[in-house]
Amino acid sequence: MIIRKGKIGVQALTIVTVSDHLVTGEAATGEERQTMFMQMMNIVLELTK
Repeated sequence: MIIRKGKIGVQALTIVTVSDHLVTGEAATGEERQTMFMQMMNIVLELTK
């Protein structure tokens, strides 16, 4: 989500990740979290260029 605050000339970016499901108990391993996080960051960096 990119929010543009035109009045003060600031841009803000919020990235939210979820790796564990509280209801089912399903959870990503540390390696899965790292891989998914890196992929997500690469996508976001490409989109914000």
